[in-house]
Amino acid sequence: MKTCKKCGTAYEKEKGHVCEVEKKEVESYILSQREEIQPLLREIRETILSAVPGAYEKISWKMPTFYKTHDIIHFAAFKNHWGLYPGPVAIEHFKERFEGLTYSKGAVQFPYDRPLDKKLIYDMTRWCHETGNHH
Repeated sequence: MKTCKKCGTAYEKEKGHVCEVEKKEVESYILSQREEIQPLLREIRETILSAVPGAYEKISWKMPTFYKTHDIIHFAAFKNHWGLYPGPVAIEHFKERFEGLTYSKGAVQFPYDRPLDKKLIYDMTRWCHETGNHH
């Protein structure tokens, strides 16, 4: 048995634990961003969660992070864009789908004025989860 450091709930390591405190931290992160981008951030969050049902949410590296036995993917809001952090192997695997986007070794940047590519977010999240390649 393990005990959640955030809420004190005991759980079996193999089954994991969905911590309501951590979910609230992700929602607090979204609420701390500019009001006009909050709906977009919620869409990103929901797309990631739909790609990996049962994924847990937490704040790691000061970003919303999704995990299930390992960190799968992160996202973060910035002044002129939001970033998705799937890790370097995923960036290499998906880079042909990043036309017009800025990307680096472990992240891809999406300008706020670009339509949300839910299919890309979903595919990257699933791939990271299924392959174990992550940030």
